[in-house]
Amino acid sequence: MTKLEYNLNKIDEMYSFKKNWNLYGANPIPKGTLDLTKEVLKELTIQPEVFPTGVSTIQLEYEKGNNYLEIELYKNNLKVFLIDENREESFSIKAKYKFKKIDSIIDYINFLIEEYVKGWQ
Repeated sequence: MTKLEYNLNKIDEMYSFKKNWNLYGANPIPKGTLDLTKEVLKELTIQPEVFPTGVSTIQLEYEKGNNYLEIELYKNNLKVFLIDENREESFSIKAKYKFKKIDSIIDYINFLIEEYVKGWQ
């Protein structure tokens, strides 16, 4: 099984999450967020680790040593947190950026992968 297949299967399991799926009162993750995540995953140049969050979002993570990129996906939104030890750089985009086209989300994430993650390999 490829990493993409593994990640898509993980997302498929999340469609069945019910209220309190994490035993801390979390609501199910909206179908739109899960659909968006599947489309994004199919186009990424490097597959991330994928996790559901207790705030009804999906978190994509890339980590190598002290380098870390976290992308939190909502339906048509994302948040980014980055620590890049190689460049002694870190940033967090706390505001939600709305994207009207899925391609812009994919393009932005692939830009982050090219700009940061590939240098960590």
